[in-house]
Order: sequence, then structure tokens, then C-alpha cells
Amino acid sequence: MSVYRAKLTAQLREAFPLPAILEMILEYLVETGKKNYHAFAAGPFQIPEFDFLYNQQKVASTTLKWTEKIATIDHNISISSNISAKMMPPLLALTTPSLVGKNDKTILDPTVRKSSEIVGDRLQLDGDFLSMISQEIQALAIKLGHPTRVIAKLHKLVIYQQGDFFNTHIDSPHDNAEPMIFTAVVAFHMAGVWPRGGELQVGDHNVGGMPRSQQLRLTLFYHDEPHSVLKLESGFRASLIFDVLDTGAPIFKDSRVMDDASSAFWKVCATSTQTFAFFFSFV
Repeated sequence: MSVYRAKLTAQLREAFPLPAILEMILEYLVETGKKNYHAFAAGPFQIPEFDFLYNQQKVASTTLKWTEKIATIDHNISISSNISAKMMPPLLALTTPSLVGKNDKTILDPTVRKSSEIVGDRLQLDGDFLSMISQEIQALAIKLGHPTRVIAKLHKLVIYQQGDFFNTHIDSPHDNAEPMIFTAVVAFHMAGVWPRGGELQVGDHNVGGMPRSQQLRLTLFYHDEPHSVLKLESGFRASLIFDVLDTGAPIFKDSRVMDDASSAFWKVCATSTQTFAFFFSFV
């Protein structure tokens, strides 16, 4: 949640500008506090009024009705919300093994991750589908309390077959112009191939139930929330993966977090000693 907290900090400081003298004091506290606990805080780097930032809901999911085309692969193979068993061989022929990040390298390690994928550059999303999924992702972002508008960037199509899995991990931000806040997963219905296992697990939430025919399941979660894909015992699973990026454009009227933060700000400012602890808790 560090990127999210940093963004919220910047927005709060813009909304409630400090006098120059307080800015100087804040900078002093930031530098000295990196090695020492703050004198006025109830605990290191955190005060009770802002506990809600740590207790925010981290994952949201919804089911979407969609009967039209979703994408074309290599300007050749079209896919919709239903993917049949007959489509799997030609789809798998276009994939490459999924890699996994380890430290500063991206490697093939089937003990950590086993799946196949097609990179986003090879998929051409239908315009109507992209418009719909972007609106739904924004709605879930608001539900999760994110204070700014987001945009969805297609990352890849991932296919799991029998025996495939992905151990618990977090998603590292990719090389995007805007900061990555969420990961969005759009799961397809597998027509005639009901899978067993292979559910998406985000934290303590199992959100991997397969959608019904002509439906999609959209799941949104913070990219640094630990998640996994359980081992697929039989059948297939296929999902589109999106990077969800922060634009910085505020949606104050729609954001529960900004309302709560504003209320907490004035509560903290009621005592001068806690004013410094408020800002220091976001460093």
C-alpha cells in the first residue's frame, strides 16, 4: 500500500497547505525520524486516527454479462466470453511459458509458476469491450476507496491447463508512464470444460469461481496484495490481466477514503502535538 499512501499524502498536503514554518518543521521531523521514533506519536510512524488506511478492503469482484467479441489475437483468432475446448489447441499454440520475477531477473521456474501466456501487444481489444471494462474497473477502484481516476492497460492473456499453478506472490509494477496501483483479472467462461481447482486466491479471499456462460468475472486488487492461483486439477482456465494505473485526477466526491482522511485530519489538528504525528505517519 506504500504507493497508495504516498499518493494520498500528496493530495492531502495539496488540499491542506502548510505555512512555511510548519513545512520546515515537517522536513526536520522527516529527516530525524528516519532513525528515531517520533516524540509525539503514540507508536512508530502511525496514529490511531488513521488506522482505516491499514484496514481498507483490498480486493473486489463482480460478474459481468458480455456476449460480443472481446479481442483478436494476432489479427487472426477472435475470442469472446465463452472459450470452448476446441479453441484451446490453437490458442495454446500461440502461447509461451509464463516467467516469474526473482530479484532483478525474470526467469522460467516451473516450481513457482506453471502456465502459458500471450503478451498484451499481440491482442487487439474490441473498443466496446475496452470501454465497458474500463468503467467497471473504475467502479471497483472507487469501491476499494481509491481517491483518483485509473486507467486499465492490458498486460497479457494467461492460460492454465491441468497441473498449472502460481505460488503466492505480489505483482511488481511494470514499466508504465503512470504508477501501477491495482491488478485486474478478467476470467472467461470455459464452455464444456468445467475446471476443477485453479481458483484465484487474494489474501484470505477465494475469488476464482468460473463465471457462467456469456459472463465474465472481474476481480480487482492492490498489486502488492499477496495472491496465488491454486493448482488446476482438470480442465482449463483463461484470464486477461490488466495493469491498473493511477492518473492523478481526483474523484473526491466519489472517494470514501478522502472523506475519512479529511475528517481524521481535522481531528488530529485539534491538538497541536498530534499535528506533526499526522504528517509523520505518512512518511
